[in-house]
Amino acid sequence: MSEYTPTTESVRWNYAVYWQVEDHDTDGSAEAREAAFDRWLAAHDAEVLRAAATELEQSIHHLDPSHPSELSFINCTRIDARELRDRADRIERGER
Repeated sequence: MSEYTPTTESVRWNYAVYWQVEDHDTDGSAEAREAAFDRWLAAHDAEVLRAAATELEQSIHHLDPSHPSELSFINCTRIDARELRDRADRIERGER
């Protein structure tokens, strides 16, 4: 038997409906808790993307940019890392 993994929507709904929180920045309604969950999820997603970008950049430190093939790989990896950070910025601005 495989382990059950809830969907994001299921966790969001349960957080909004059942979670008892002292939430000073919301009115305590399910809608306000849904919005709070969505903000948390966006911040989490952005954090994961930034961590992936950092890992990408760290993966090329051993390469030699004086070799054309390695330079090409370095440049492509830097572009990918920049794209991940740009995506994280868009998520934080609410442009999912």
